[in-house]
Amino acid sequence: MYTYLDQYDIYYEVYGDGKPLIILNGIMMSTKSWHQFIERLEGYQVILLDFIDQGKSSKSSYYKHDLQIEVVKRVVDTLELKEVNLVGVSYGAQIALQYAILYDVNQLMVCNAALHTSSWLSDIGQAWTLAALKNDPELFFHVTIPYIYSHGFYNRNEKWMIERKSQLIDVFDEVFLNKMIRLIESSKGYDIRSVVHGITCNTHVVGAEYDYLTPSDETYQIYKNIENASYTHLENCGHASMYEKPERFIDIIKSHFV
Repeated sequence: MYTYLDQYDIYYEVYGDGKPLIILNGIMMSTKSWHQFIERLEGYQVILLDFIDQGKSSKSSYYKHDLQIEVVKRVVDTLELKEVNLVGVSYGAQIALQYAILYDVNQLMVCNAALHTSSWLSDIGQAWTLAALKNDPELFFHVTIPYIYSHGFYNRNEKWMIERKSQLIDVFDEVFLNKMIRLIESSKGYDIRSVVHGITCNTHVVGAEYDYLTPSDETYQIYKNIENASYTHLENCGHASMYEKPERFIDIIKSHFV
């Protein structure tokens, strides 16, 4: 289904009935990335959406996080939701945090995120951008994907990673890589350290021991700066926590959103 925000087409999907649960994508993800979780979220009204430059939503030439926040608001308004519950991972978590600062949120869960784009994360983003500019799918895979997973998971699942590489190289075409460049650019200047205290909703924060992109000590600071928050630390897990520990990920959602 589509809704519209100014000149942009915003794609979203709705599954099931029950407590509404909006799940927000990481930077390389789309609605399709969550289809494997739908059955396990029975009892919720699961709402998926593609941000600008993701999946089936419109492309744009330049934007910052504020546009993506309004994408979420547009879907909320289109569905006339009386209760907003957000789950965000990485890029989506940072949008979710900013949404909760600006708008009413009932419950919030943020995974593998940080309060600002640090020098560390900025330089990683620059490496991804330089690789994307080469328009070389295999190069982009090797510069990005190994660091999204923990070393233990990557080494234990060698066959799966080889299959994943084959799939992603087909996805990493010139159109996708140009979208990635703009999505990375949109996170420059992200910093909510001075305003995160404005989040008052029931919040759960998830960090991972071997998250090489948003290290667990940085994710922990989200928890420390929100008064009504709780925290889960996932051991032996990397940035893509929902893929490394899918059952645990679902259990955390069900425990928080009751």
